[in-house]
Amino acid sequence: MLFSWLFLCISIYHCVSSGLKASLTRISLLK
Repeated sequence: MLFSWLFLCISIYHCVSSGLKASLTRISLLK
């Protein structure tokens, strides 16, 4: 059970970090 929660948190963190990187590159391209 603990490992499934850990995997879920890691996957969510990866999705959020990749989304932030994409938005940052998009903003820098717009400037």
